Amino acid sequence: MLWGTPKVDPLKAPCEAFAGRCEEKRPCAESCPTSAIVYTPVVKIGSVKWIKENCLAYQGKQCLVCLEVCPSRGAIKARRGVPRFNSSRCVGCGRCVNACPAQPKALYLTPEGEIRVAKP
Repeated sequence: MLWGTPKVDPLKAPCEAFAGRCEEKRPCAESCPTSAIVYTPVVKIGSVKWIKENCLAYQGKQCLVCLEVCPSRGAIKARRGVPRFNSSRCVGCGRCVNACPAQPKALYLTPEGEIRVAKP
């Protein structure tokens, strides 16, 4: 069981926040039955973890899909055709995870402030 932050499953759908800011779409807040999720102008819901061995670009193949879909300026940069990640600029939207064509995925989303608690 997770406690502390909402959980985004980027394999189903990434967060619609753009560059760390919620735009007009707020499906998470609108669909929350208890109104526990409210609008906030700045979003930092997590960051990605890179598994380089799974990365197609790291394997020498042509792929920088993560860089192409990332809405946060400077969160992902390419060096010699391989992505480099800056976790301080990543907002955790999950767009890169959702778009990653590698199987198994080269990117995984880690929620900000994730706290694991035992099941009762």
